[in-house]
Amino acid sequence: MSLISSSSDGLPRIPNARVAILTSKWHAEYVKNVADQCEQILEQQAAVVQRHELPGTYEFPYAVRVLKESDSDLVAIVCIGIVLKGETEHFEMILNSCSFGLIKASLDYDVIVINGIIPATDRKQIVARTNTDQFNKGIELARAAVEAIAWTKNVRGL
Repeated sequence: MSLISSSSDGLPRIPNARVAILTSKWHAEYVKNVADQCEQILEQQAAVVQRHELPGTYEFPYAVRVLKESDSDLVAIVCIGIVLKGETEHFEMILNSCSFGLIKASLDYDVIVINGIIPATDRKQIVARTNTDQFNKGIELARAAVEAIAWTKNVRGL
């Protein structure tokens, strides 16, 4: 299956913008589809992309901190994972903690953080959001990152 090439239509170019994509090992085959689509669009817009795989989504806020401290030129971090609801409250704990942690890390470390954690109650929802078609969440995540980077550069006069 080929990924959609027109998904970057109308986006501004972001030459040499340093962007990291964080992925979770959970539901790896689906996460990879989203990350691949996201990376393709970012590279089409001339971003320099690095990828990092983490054990799960819970580690994302910490990874944002470590990456930004290690690379002060990093302008955006896209976090991609899937959290599947089970029979316990673990689902809510992970989603809430990660959302709060990513917002805090974004503000504390002055970096754009795109929260691409996909909450799902069943595999059908996962498949619908991760197929290599126009509904792949990687398209949305990349577009959000590109637009936020371009806006920030414009506002800061860079």
